[in-house]
Amino acid sequence: MPQTYPGIGTGTLLVFILAIGYYITPALLSDPNDQMVSYYIAYFTNVTMGHGVRARRVAARCTAAALRGL
Repeated sequence: MPQTYPGIGTGTLLVFILAIGYYITPALLSDPNDQMVSYYIAYFTNVTMGHGVRARRVAARCTAAALRGL
């Protein structure tokens, strides 16, 4: 198992670098009037889908279920 740690770290770093290249760089280099696809993906994921509200509801339900079990 200890021999897999460098591979896991390298894979994580590789995915992170690719994500930076495909998301951050076009967002920094694009014109505000000409948005890239990555902007729209981030916008619709964060704003319109409301994951924060769902996450709070799930956390509240999990907390309530845990307190009932005590």
